[in-house]
Amino acid sequence: AALERMPAPRNVYAYNTVVNACAFYYGKETSVTMDVAEQTFKALLSDKRCRPNGASYCAMMKAIFHLTDASEHRDRRLGVLFDDACKRGVVDDVLLGAVGQVCPSLMEILFLQFGDEGSDVDSKGRKRKKTGNQRSTQRRVWVKALPKSWSQNKFRDRHDKKKRKL
Repeated sequence: AALERMPAPRNVYAYNTVVNACAFYYGKETSVTMDVAEQTFKALLSDKRCRPNGASYCAMMKAIFHLTDASEHRDRRLGVLFDDACKRGVVDDVLLGAVGQVCPSLMEILFLQFGDEGSDVDSKGRKRKKTGNQRSTQRRVWVKALPKSWSQNKFRDRHDKKKRKL
């Protein structure tokens, strides 16, 4: 795909950069741009040297959202992508935020199962500061409320790097 011509070593950040750049392309050739994003994401999934992380899925969701027409098919694609992120254990708060932006119907399902309405505690258990313009009844899904297997690998890459240094 786009990274084959890159002289630098391929890692998850390089793949994410290409997919994210595609997600924010606002030209006429959106189908070509979507093909580049999909090919790059598939290359990341098949690359033995690196694994996708929450940011990878976030970038791909944004690419699907920005480069395809609104339809049930688009929502289904986003749902399948989120399911894959859950299976790989890379769901984090950033990815959940992206789900809320690009697929409100999926976020509503997650909220009904795992949601937290109007909590004054953040995802780490700290008391949230209230600002004047903040609504008191925020609808939010926190990673802590999801099944542990959905986020079991989100810090895995950092742990693997520390092991290699020792």
